[in-house]
Amino acid sequence: MAGDWTPFETSTLRKPEVLQIAATTGRSRHEVIGLLVEFWAWAGEQTVDGNVDVCVDALASHVCADVEFWRALIAVGWLRETPTGIHVPNADKWLSKAAKARLAKTSRQKRWRAKANNVDAHVDACVDAHVDALPSTTEEKRREENTTTTPPTPPGGFELFWSTWPKHPRKASKSKCLKVWRKKRLEGQAEHIVAVVRAMAQSPQWTREGGAYIPAPLVWLNQERWDGDFADIASRPPPTQPTPLEVWGGKRAAALIRENQERQERQERNGQPPANPAK
Repeated sequence: MAGDWTPFETSTLRKPEVLQIAATTGRSRHEVIGLLVEFWAWAGEQTVDGNVDVCVDALASHVCADVEFWRALIAVGWLRETPTGIHVPNADKWLSKAAKARLAKTSRQKRWRAKANNVDAHVDACVDAHVDALPSTTEEKRREENTTTTPPTPPGGFELFWSTWPKHPRKASKSKCLKVWRKKRLEGQAEHIVAVVRAMAQSPQWTREGGAYIPAPLVWLNQERWDGDFADIASRPPPTQPTPLEVWGGKRAAALIRENQERQERQERNGQPPANPAK
């Protein structure tokens, strides 16, 4: 005999294997659980290593279930056929005497820890309540007042940088940006950095696709992108727009070329030699 009790996990009630067995056999989930418990209890009395010298077809004489039920157990991996009978997987973990002793010991330790934690929590609560009830001294009050200070005002250069940065979902982490600004001592370069930001805000790199490529200011400061290529782009003059006369001249030239091509095509269709534009 392996013992007079069978371990059972409450999560077994809704395991996918149980639901699959129920769907395959047409039984309810609760009926499947009842047959499983009966089978595991019987197996615990017959084996300690999971091997039982009983074929699948003969299991119905030991547990009230048909062959379809045992085939469903095999399909989900909870039962295996062997040349000499059947094998119950993980039997040494759940059904042997040693396994049940381990489970019982684990359960006792869990209950003991829960009780010890409740006692410790009660003691800690009593100590904390006693400490909180003690009156504060004048020195402690003075120390608390000294530690409560107003954070320093951000420098003007950083505030100008932050207000100049385009509105964008990535415009965030102002406090972290201020830390980087102070760490890198950028207040002396504020005028140059703000000029680069203003130029980049009008550049194709930042304006294309509705500003999708505007970086986060924190990343921009950490990588010092106002130097190098970004500073060169910012220092370039904006592209000049063509004058109305240049626009009209371009359109007129295109129209004349188009008219000349159409005239040559008409002459070729009528059998006339094309006119020599050089004459």
